[in-house]
Amino acid sequence: MSFVGSFGRGQLRMGWGRLNRCGESVRLEKVLQKGMAFRWREIDEGRTWAGVVKDRLVVLRQEAEEVEYWLEPGQEPLDETLADYFNLRVKCHKLMKTFAEKDENIAMAIPLVHGTRVLRLDPVECLFSFICSSNNNVKRISSMVNFLAAQYGRYVAEYEGHQFYAFPTISELCDKATEQELRENGFGYRARYIVGAARALQERGSEKWLLQLRGENRNQVSEKLVELPGIGKKVASCIALFSLDKHDEIPIDTHIWKMTVSKYMPSLKGKSLTNAVYDQIGDHYRTLFGDMAGWAQTVLFVTVFDDYHRGTSTSKKRKTEKRKAQKTEPGLKAEEECFGEAIPPKEEDMYFSPVDSSENVTGKLEPLLHSEENLTMSPSSLLSPSEDSFDGKPKKRKPTKRRSPRIQDMANGAC
Repeated sequence: MSFVGSFGRGQLRMGWGRLNRCGESVRLEKVLQKGMAFRWREIDEGRTWAGVVKDRLVVLRQEAEEVEYWLEPGQEPLDETLADYFNLRVKCHKLMKTFAEKDENIAMAIPLVHGTRVLRLDPVECLFSFICSSNNNVKRISSMVNFLAAQYGRYVAEYEGHQFYAFPTISELCDKATEQELRENGFGYRARYIVGAARALQERGSEKWLLQLRGENRNQVSEKLVELPGIGKKVASCIALFSLDKHDEIPIDTHIWKMTVSKYMPSLKGKSLTNAVYDQIGDHYRTLFGDMAGWAQTVLFVTVFDDYHRGTSTSKKRKTEKRKAQKTEPGLKAEEECFGEAIPPKEEDMYFSPVDSSENVTGKLEPLLHSEENLTMSPSSLLSPSEDSFDGKPKKRKPTKRRSPRIQDMANGAC
């Protein structure tokens, strides 16, 4: 196992240390590639993963029910750092048992998603990752977040031919990132949001302000987050749940909306997902699952996520052949994982206005959910798309050029 980094060159011989000494189950494939974190590198078919946690290179290995980490010579053990990252203070086994007693859907899902946990991410990286996630797919989000780290962050180490970087601080983003450069590298409208959010955070107190939100209640956190450029209800929910200790926050994307209408709140069928309905859904899950409802939502999301991918993989060949046989219109979407906004972005969001909780979203969401264009991103969107639309209406895209080399390289393997 060879590393190159700030600590020098050579073979590391300290060996592997156990992470989950407290007996909490962690399955790396269930937490590192399910839309919470976007910069982990899968090394050998899900058994070994490499990433950066608190500016340190971390190499993890799955061994049956155990997770091990590689400890380099002269470095402090990572037990506390990783226990915090994987939220091991939460006794997930007992929590899932409680959920299963309350809800048959959770009871059926738990065996399928054994080892799923809610991560406790760095708030800065989490916030900018989910700004990138708006109407986007996992591969492209990862490319964007890796670009931010490689372009503006500090080099950490090289492992197995991949270079790893710390995510930039708010100050580094303010000093180095420009809207023009981000647009040139495939970020589209998100470029303005990233630059605007970095400046807004710096004005509020930077990292210290974000960390202080961990001590405030869920409603206060949501209200403050949606005041930032590029952050609406769903993005704020993700940031709050995955980095700010708001375990009762419920992110609602298109997948969770469809499942909620189908299995929990059929009375919502045919209705628009307004901000008031968004809160109503969250309250329903909080009433059902209590102050850890976000963990129940994560189990349900991972179940839907896995089901979606199983269906997509089995039908991919058939759909590819069908697309080749038919003449498709520009902008026709191919199925791929997408973090679609259940509440479509509104025009005023372009000017960094906070979402008005009393304002309805134009049009019915139910027809949009069945629109392939609204739910998915086309293969061409993994290259360099034309500017993304902000009005929430499906639009045809013109044929586009390939993405700039940096983002394309990120998508092809650079970290």
